Amino acid sequence: MGKNTHVGIERGNPHWPNEKRELLQENIYTISNDAIDFDNLPNVPRIYYKTDPAHSMLIDNWWKSVFPDPPLFRMKVDNMEIAKRMTQNGLGYSIVSGKLKNTEGVPLIWTTWLLFLKESLKLTSVKAFVEFITHHYSQRNLTK
Repeated sequence: MGKNTHVGIERGNPHWPNEKRELLQENIYTISNDAIDFDNLPNVPRIYYKTDPAHSMLIDNWWKSVFPDPPLFRMKVDNMEIAKRMTQNGLGYSIVSGKLKNTEGVPLIWTTWLLFLKESLKLTSVKAFVEFITHHYSQRNLTK
């Protein structure tokens, strides 16, 4: 975010030296039409979808920490919904938002952040937006 931007929403782990509030955490998980044998996952066709580079890096780093071999990519599709449909048709597995754990059993988390400059809160519209978004996501997280 530049000096002309008052508020931003970013996913992943942003390097942001100013104010930020966590809005949402999503787990990451594997999906498949068939039962998943994690020991054999490097040999199962994976359906890859285009996503945020930071999201891809999170998944790639997890993969490298768990498996010595690279994934077997069967196809690349435009988005997660297409990947889900492909897995439903038995064409392989995919890694999407949900529940996936590292080797220590800790869930792999994809976080969404609200970023802003503290001095921007002096602007009524920015302050109202930050308060609205913060309240909305805090209520949403309470209903889970």
